[in-house]
Amino acid sequence: MQSILYFLTGAIIGAVSVWVYRERKVKDDRREMQQPEQKEQEQEEDASGLESFNEKRQKKIEGRKDKIVEAIKEKGSIQTGEVSDIIETRS
Repeated sequence: MQSILYFLTGAIIGAVSVWVYRERKVKDDRREMQQPEQKEQEQEEDASGLESFNEKRQKKIEGRKDKIVEAIKEKGSIQTGEVSDIIETRS
């Protein structure tokens, strides 16, 4: 009788252990499946931020070019130091 109880106890413990292991495995698998989606979303957000930064930077550069061209049209020519002054004072 005692050996049957040991057998049943071992079987129950074994079944519970297998069940816990499988549940953890399922959770880990779900987490792994979500990670690529999260990484992709983060990359898209990073790219969007970078595009915005690049657009702002490009507008600033174009604005500086326009100011330099305007100064050249007004004076006929300008020196390097004047370009530096234009960029610093008008930006």
